[in-house]
Amino acid sequence: MIANIILTIAGTDTGPFNLYSNIDTYGVPFATGISRSILETGYTSTMVPDGTTIVKVLSTGVCTTDTYANVVLLPITTTTTTTVVGVVCGTPTNYGGGTSYPSVETIALGPNLGNVVFNFDAVSVPDKFEVWFDGVKVIDTGYRGSTAQQTLLNAALTALGDPTEIITSPGDGTVSFNKTTATTTAEVRVYAPLSSTYWSFTMECPV
Repeated sequence: MIANIILTIAGTDTGPFNLYSNIDTYGVPFATGISRSILETGYTSTMVPDGTTIVKVLSTGVCTTDTYANVVLLPITTTTTTTVVGVVCGTPTNYGGGTSYPSVETIALGPNLGNVVFNFDAVSVPDKFEVWFDGVKVIDTGYRGSTAQQTLLNAALTALGDPTEIITSPGDGTVSFNKTTATTTAEVRVYAPLSSTYWSFTMECPV
């Protein structure tokens, strides 16, 4: 099976990437060590297992904590074009490493309407999660994490030219928004101004 895989959203510290198929539950990569620049311009693979409907794109370099995107393959005659528009709803997304201000992930929600649940965890190093839909900020968690790091957060935000914000504990939580239009994607912005951060989130599909 031939697929043209295009990565449209990637952080500067991501890559190289390994590519996996849902045929073997993402067990063994069918391609490894693919650079971000190649994926951004389009990577054609003849090694995609027949019957694949979802490809996982997993960063294996500096950003090693399961930063990836699941993508739906779109059949076009004998060649398949895969455009990575972000993470498929219901898929966990994680990041661990240095300052990321912000990390931006596009979540594929599909056209269905309904309640969209957003689970997040900033652990202890404070991070802030925002969800944008149809150009409107529908979720803002504020900074979540250990309140013992308030002084460090204040200094980091001041250095970035932003106002200080209060940390709320604990770092994890669940919030939601009502998806009222057929727009198929939402955007998650995670603000992590401190180094050695780790965060994760899962945006569920609308129900």
